[in-house]
Amino acid sequence: MSNQSNNLEAQPLLPSPTPATRRSSDGWIVCGILFAVVFLPIWFIALTAFNGFLFTTVGHAILRTTSLSGYDTPLRETMRLGAVGGVVLFPVWSLFNLITNCIFPTPENGESQMSCSAVIKSLVELCKTTAFGAAAGVVGATILRNRGHEFILDPEHAMRAGALGGAVLGPGMIIGLILFTIVYQRFT
Repeated sequence: MSNQSNNLEAQPLLPSPTPATRRSSDGWIVCGILFAVVFLPIWFIALTAFNGFLFTTVGHAILRTTSLSGYDTPLRETMRLGAVGGVVLFPVWSLFNLITNCIFPTPENGESQMSCSAVIKSLVELCKTTAFGAAAGVVGATILRNRGHEFILDPEHAMRAGALGGAVLGPGMIIGLILFTIVYQRFT
């Protein structure tokens, strides 16, 4: 018995530490590809749905406060039509952004920010939100009306609401991004 207890005392309670073997980076490559193929498109689809929702809802709320006829439908239905229009417009919106970024590339560090190309790109960026809001309103209203929703804006009023929301929020979003970039560069 004493022989067995001596053997137990001689054995360490924890295994001896062994150096961890370095794993291949193939797992990280697969994760990166999965992220780029699956999660980024889902994120951008959700973002365009949110923009369509936001532009049409804000425009409808503004037009409703002016007591114009045709804007007395519930805002909840306008939220739906903006989100539906944004999701449906995702492929067209992505292609349009790709084309405008190819035609008007961002200025390099040495180039002037006030070049003709930069000014035109800024104007295009300001107009894109208005165009997207109007298109999201029309597409969403048309789809939901064809699917049997009765108490929503007609496509004409939805287009006006989306365009107004895009015209109001678009410049604000651009100014917000510029301020965020300035603050970020200042503190990094």
